[in-house]
Formats: sequence, structure tokens, C-alpha cells
Amino acid sequence: MYVSNASGNTLTVLKRDASGALSYVENITLASINADPDSAARPSDNRFMQGLQDVIISADGRTLYLAANTIGFINTFSRDPLSGKLTFVQAQATYANAGVLTVRELALSADGKALYATTFSGGALLVYSRDATTGALAFSDRVVIGKNANHIAVSADGLSIYTGTTSFQTGVSVISAKINAAFNQGQDNLFAGGVSFSDVDFDAKGDYKGSVFTVSRSASANPADQFGFKAGNGLSLQGNQVLLGSV
Repeated sequence: MYVSNASGNTLTVLKRDASGALSYVENITLASINADPDSAARPSDNRFMQGLQDVIISADGRTLYLAANTIGFINTFSRDPLSGKLTFVQAQATYANAGVLTVRELALSADGKALYATTFSGGALLVYSRDATTGALAFSDRVVIGKNANHIAVSADGLSIYTGTTSFQTGVSVISAKINAAFNQGQDNLFAGGVSFSDVDFDAKGDYKGSVFTVSRSASANPADQFGFKAGNGLSLQGNQVLLGSV
């Protein structure tokens, strides 16, 4: 278990046994980070471990993220899944990228490719892209939500982000999450250009209402595929229906 201490500027590490009982392991501080030979380079501003706030761990248990509120930092630590030992990896200065000092809660996207941070200044949600291998973060976006936020939750499907404020401007904001997968535009290909239907295959009533035309790869489906319909001969695609004129 990891417990942040805002006034003491420490991250306390506790060990949990089979019964659920906790025992003290160590405190992670600026001094302990500086003393660890495995620590990555630290920022020139040594306040990156002051006013500690939220702590989250990646789904694979290999990365821990720690928000610092005093001057605005998001700290990254690699984590040994077996021992729980932490090693400092990176500190992202939120003021340098987004003009924000007061970082509150953190959350990872459903696919683990992005980290979101609420802020209590600037009325913005910060978005960072995440390296799935190292856990390192890179600033991606500053989304203006119009109010300062304390809390954050991400829907299970990763498509919605909810932020909440508990003082002054209370309320909940709903944000549509961006898809964090890389997109590469390939060449458009026209296929099935000669496909035709014969009404004798259906009800011989002069229409094809209720018939289904399915397009898919010959092997497995690829979620990056996009299929369209080239209008012609009075036919057009409206939603999931192919219409002749307006019928």
C-alpha cells in the first residue's frame, strides 16, 4: 500500500500480509530519491515531491504515478510487482506545459495509453500520453472544462471522463475521451463494385427490404478498418441502410 502525505512531503510504503495487516516498509522522499543510484535525473526544481496528492498504479502493477500539488508535478516511479519497490523515473512539470500548479487526482485511460489529471487552478483537465513499456509520460493536451476539479473517474469503456468539484463551483463535468490509438491513413480501395442482387433470391415483390449485406475481411476483423459506400445509380448509404432514392 502507498500513502501520500501532503504536509510531510512523503510517500509511505506499507506491506500487506495474507491477513490484511499492514507493516511499515519505508518513506519515499526527496532525500531517498537523491540517495538511490537507480533514480533517473531529477528536475532542477526540487519541489517536485512537495504537497503530494493522489497515487495510482498501472494495471500491470509496474508503474506508480504520484501527483504533487505545491508547484505542479506528476511523478513517475517504476515498481517491482513482486517486492513493491519504487524507483524514480520522471517528473512532469505541469506549469511548464499547461500553466497549472495545483494537481489533484489522476486516472489512466481504459487502454492504458493516456493519463488524465484534474487541477484546481485554470479549470482544466491535463492529458498525457503514456509509454506502455517504460510508463513515461509526455504532455498531450490541456482540456478546458470551465471549472476547477478535485476528482476524476473514467468509464469502463474508456469513452467518458467525469470530473467533480467539492467546493466553490460544485458539480460534475462530463468529457468525451479521445481515442488514444495511433491512426495511419491507408489508400482507399474500391471493392465489390460489381455486386448485384436479384429479387428472385428474396420475396419477388420488387424490393429488398430486410436483406442484409455484410462486408468483412477474409481473415480476422481489424478495428482500424473503415468501410464506406459509393453512391450511384440512385443508391446511397444512410446510417446502416442502403436506400434507392428515399426508400
